[in-house]
Amino acid sequence: MLFLSKDDFYEVYLKSIISDFDRDTLSMLYQPIIGGAAVALYLSLQQDHKKIDRQFTHEELINSIGFSIDIIQDARSKLEAIGLLSTYYKTENGQTYYKYVLYAPKTPKDFFDDILFKGLLIEKIGEKKVQSLVRKYKEKKLDLNGFHEISASFKDVFNPQLDNNSFIEGSNITGGYGRNIKDISKGFDASRFLEILESNYHISNKYFYKKDIKKLSEISMLYGIEESVLAEFTAQCYLPDEKEKIDYEALKELCIKDKNYQILRSGNKTGTIAFDTSSKLSRKIELMSTYSALDYLKLKQKNGVPSPSDIKLITDLFEEYGLNSGVINALIDYCLERNNNILSRSYVTKIAASIARENITSTIDTMNYLLKNQNKRKTTSTIQVKENKNEEISDKELDDLLEDL
Repeated sequence: MLFLSKDDFYEVYLKSIISDFDRDTLSMLYQPIIGGAAVALYLSLQQDHKKIDRQFTHEELINSIGFSIDIIQDARSKLEAIGLLSTYYKTENGQTYYKYVLYAPKTPKDFFDDILFKGLLIEKIGEKKVQSLVRKYKEKKLDLNGFHEISASFKDVFNPQLDNNSFIEGSNITGGYGRNIKDISKGFDASRFLEILESNYHISNKYFYKKDIKKLSEISMLYGIEESVLAEFTAQCYLPDEKEKIDYEALKELCIKDKNYQILRSGNKTGTIAFDTSSKLSRKIELMSTYSALDYLKLKQKNGVPSPSDIKLITDLFEEYGLNSGVINALIDYCLERNNNILSRSYVTKIAASIARENITSTIDTMNYLLKNQNKRKTTSTIQVKENKNEEISDKELDDLLEDL
């Protein structure tokens, strides 16, 4: 980690226009998660971008924002982690220079559609307040009963002659800000994967298209394989002389045969997971939300390798029904507990189809959906996650947890 100095220089760049509405979104949705100092830093950097002088020292930033260099560094880290800022640096002749790139916040709809962001906000301010914010930003229903649209069309008002020089010359003029939002997906790191593939196995990234990266990302998340291992397996299944550069079936077989599944934990590489110790249910939800589907099934089976039929079933849930690992884990857990610890394909896929139709994407929503349908003739209760106390769970506690639940 680089430590900031007040003498370090910085410049600010924008990847998107940032509107007054975006600032409202920062205050209402982002601030509870990242804190007021981070939002203040973001807005201060945005103002710096508007100034005539483009290069500043961090001492100037300290004086203008009123924060210590340590607070600024912590706030900057939060902005980077939440996808609002990218930081670049270089050292030249003993002097360090930074370039800060600001991204627009998510729109409220995209924010609430993202289970990660929505979950963080619920964790900070509670579900009731989040529901209130959802209502605040919900598009007002437009009642057009009895109304007829009379809006003019483009051609009603304008009649452009496209062979005119204005349009011919104008085709060469491009630029302006788009709506760029930084991707902070916690799962598959495509850049790292491609870098390892090129440096270790001399396979250039020019042979990989977006569809390949998407498929590799899905395989990584399904089988719980991290980037370096997946790069090794991909190199073994690489077909340089074929149109389809990767033998995906062979790649999947390698992932399945790998005895030491790599646990994919969001932002945690130490072998421990944070849980709220006041609730075993909360801890189990965290397990299901962070483990890959095969890893979770492996845990349920006392670390026994899943059978080929179970692996095929989980693969189909992922590929054919479009369910993510958290949803699959909740579904598998539910079916095992209600079917004598047996995974019946017809039973599981029938429920999976209904979950897919409901477009459910989170572990908690899956559990509530299953609970609601189980108790549809009774008073329905729902599951909520309690505040995370950031305590670690040991291997013994993990075994006890899976036995008790």
